[in-house]
Amino acid sequence: MKFTKRIFATLLAFALALTLVLPAAAAVDWSEFKITKQPQSLTIKHGESFTLSVEVKEPEGVEVKYQWNTGATTPELHLGPDDRYYPSEYRFGGASTDFTCNITAYEKDDDGNLIATRYLKSNRARVETERTFLGKLIDVTIGPFGYAFTAVALMLPLWPIFPVAYIGFLFYFFVQGFIGLF
Repeated sequence: MKFTKRIFATLLAFALALTLVLPAAAAVDWSEFKITKQPQSLTIKHGESFTLSVEVKEPEGVEVKYQWNTGATTPELHLGPDDRYYPSEYRFGGASTDFTCNITAYEKDDDGNLIATRYLKSNRARVETERTFLGKLIDVTIGPFGYAFTAVALMLPLWPIFPVAYIGFLFYFFVQGFIGLF
């Protein structure tokens, strides 16, 4: 009986010591931690700067950090044409780059020790550059011929055997080139 009381007293003392040593968890309502505004996809003219932003509802008592896939660590991502992650320049426009933001919330005790961590990830936002007038003109004139040329190369062995089918396939691929524009 004495042995049991000693074990009980030891466990009670250990539990009391833990409550004094370990920090008490603050009552953070993690259901409040959510993205309230997602970054939106954009179409820009090449050479224009752009800004993407994400907004988060932060629970009281947490520290929030942002990390875009570009390395930026603010809620707003602002990029210009000289930045590394700006959509690649193509001669006729039409380049695109995808962006996302990882958001981390840290709950710390009064001594700065980490208690809890939660993560969120924003939706993907695509930034595209507009096709130039020359790029659109090439799409309408040369693009369909590219499909037709592919048909010529692939179907050439059929020409002597099925000349009508060969012409039909050429027409089909030419039409598919135009349909692909819209």
